[in-house]
Amino acid sequence: MISRDIAASWPGGRMAPYVSVARRYNMAVALPKAPEAKVQAAEVRAVVEPVPWSWTDAARIAVLTVGITAGAAAGVVLVRLLASFGYLIADAVGLVPAGSYDRFLSTVGPYGACATLFAIGMAMCLGLAYAVYHYTASKYHVSFAALGLRCLSWKDTLRVAGLFVPVTLCGGIIGWVQQSVTGASSQNQQLSMLTRGMAPSPANFVMLGLLLVVLAPLAEELLFRGFLYRLLRQRLPAGASIAISASVFAALHCAPTLFPWMFVVGVVFGLVVEKTQSLYASILLHAMINALALAGLMVALSSGW
Repeated sequence: MISRDIAASWPGGRMAPYVSVARRYNMAVALPKAPEAKVQAAEVRAVVEPVPWSWTDAARIAVLTVGITAGAAAGVVLVRLLASFGYLIADAVGLVPAGSYDRFLSTVGPYGACATLFAIGMAMCLGLAYAVYHYTASKYHVSFAALGLRCLSWKDTLRVAGLFVPVTLCGGIIGWVQQSVTGASSQNQQLSMLTRGMAPSPANFVMLGLLLVVLAPLAEELLFRGFLYRLLRQRLPAGASIAISASVFAALHCAPTLFPWMFVVGVVFGLVVEKTQSLYASILLHAMINALALAGLMVALSSGW
């Protein structure tokens, strides 16, 4: 409700009858909301939600992740050494039947390389996820929604899943062009080296699946699209933020021959997060792409490379 004097100054011809009545009877009138209010509300929604973390927190995340991973690697090596020395000493003094150490090696041997890779990889992924959480939600007392962990509708879920086929075809085209022009294969030599000689057993495939399809997509998307992209997005346009985060994502995989493909995938991940405003979208697509890579790895392991 406003007074008749203010009502008299209201622009537009639609209010003229109400204003005249207000003047005549000295009444107050209720005016509709100004059309500018809708524009202002739209502008507010378009503003990128600010995040409290900074580049200093990025350095802290890196240090904490490296520390956790190095500690886990040292622990795995120590456990393997203690187990080996324990069996050797027990075998030497007669505490266990003769040949127990050889039987122990034959039992755990097919799983040893994969179990080591899984333990260190799990520590790195969980350490990275914890570091991101510690220096964002925990440190600044914000919800997980600040990292983009918002519910994804079923419609958006199906749309994101539908991107799997064109993205995979794009990857095949990139690999073909790269090999035709430079002669370099887009195969992940880093992963091939880590899994070379690994026995193609179901237990090994389960460990690789948990690592590549579950843990890695979650940890990597928390860092690159949850932490880094949102930090860039509040200062830069969407295109620049997506390109920079995709470049860092590709570079930190330390596989030069895979950089073009990883960059394109990183751009797609950034686009789906920008469109849906949910980190679950990129996690889902990331997991699907890694699942395809795991299937290829399983075939390679089964065929003995």
